[in-house]
Amino acid sequence: MSTSSVTRIAVCFLLAVAIAKTAAAATEKSDDKNSLVVLQAAQRIAGVPPEMLTRAHLDVDWPFSDLLVDDSDRVTQLFYHRGQLFVYSRNGLLFALDAENGNINWAKVLPYSGMDQPPVSYFENTLAILMGNTYVELRLADGEYTNQMELPFDVSTSVARNDVNLFAGDNKMRFYAVRLQDAVPMWRSVCKTSPTGRVAINDRFAYFTTVADRLVVTDIDTGRIAWEADITGRLCGLVLDRNELFIPSQNTSLYCLDSTSGERRWKVLCGGVLEELPTVMPDLVYQHVAQKSLLCLERQSGQLVWELPLGKTLLARNGDHSYVITLDNELTLMNNATGQRVVSFFLRNVTLHTTNLEDSRIFLASPQGDILTLRPLRPVEPTFKVREPTATESENTPDGQSDLDESVL
Repeated sequence: MSTSSVTRIAVCFLLAVAIAKTAAAATEKSDDKNSLVVLQAAQRIAGVPPEMLTRAHLDVDWPFSDLLVDDSDRVTQLFYHRGQLFVYSRNGLLFALDAENGNINWAKVLPYSGMDQPPVSYFENTLAILMGNTYVELRLADGEYTNQMELPFDVSTSVARNDVNLFAGDNKMRFYAVRLQDAVPMWRSVCKTSPTGRVAINDRFAYFTTVADRLVVTDIDTGRIAWEADITGRLCGLVLDRNELFIPSQNTSLYCLDSTSGERRWKVLCGGVLEELPTVMPDLVYQHVAQKSLLCLERQSGQLVWELPLGKTLLARNGDHSYVITLDNELTLMNNATGQRVVSFFLRNVTLHTTNLEDSRIFLASPQGDILTLRPLRPVEPTFKVREPTATESENTPDGQSDLDESVL
């Protein structure tokens, strides 16, 4: 029997036992936050004594044990959106859990592609996942398929979509707009080298980077190139947020550009190779420096707020505090106002996590399917204020190195 058949049978079985699993999870979540079961959940699942959670101003929100049906399957990806925690497994199972209580809202088996972490995006009330060259959309509310199609080229980027078209690049130096109705290419833009990494769109333009260190911006309706920019060092895509582009480069620089004109707002030399996209918030930007640290920067100026050695990824914000995971799997609480580390503790087994930009909850999971959700004791709005940049702060070097890179866009 094929792997796909096995996983489909497993999903059918999962749906039959989901109510029982949900009930079991509910017994662990108690309205009494001091119940013994809840207090011991962090220690049982992640090896964290309750007193360490108290020092980090955290409480167990809900745990979930043994989510996976097949003991040989493994969780490979977590992502969070609009009150649902999505859990994806190596066998192509996708679970949607209610973030408030851990109840299973729905579960699906996706087209198997062998990808542990397929690119994920959202459009209105749908979840979009790229499984190799297979594009699927599911309704967030119930997991029902709203679209599934094979793209007529070998996809080399993530995808983005609007009401009519899907936008993606291939490994033969082309970038496409593909009609969602029938997968027919509407236009293609020829590049000097192949597009790569995350792409983004707005009402006017499609934005992508290529393997030859280039940012390309095309007209969303015609595919004509509106403008381009050379950026030194290999790129991994970009983040488009409001009217700004954030582009990390392996030449150690993080760029912030105006998304309409390409004008450079600031450039930061980060002291190491940048291989991952930054996490962008209204006031702060978090950038991982490969095998080195996590930088927290002021969004307006690029000025350094703090640097955490061995820091990896932001988990969640709570007011003036940032919860961060490190390369050695420590959960760390950073004070954004002082730039100081408040507390750190090691997490056992729960090696998967996701960045939550919607609220202050922290989602952790083990490959075996144990999930631990933490919540700050007193969720608060941030009071940290971004300083007004001075004339000399358009470029910053967090490690104190001289900015000798004279390359310009």
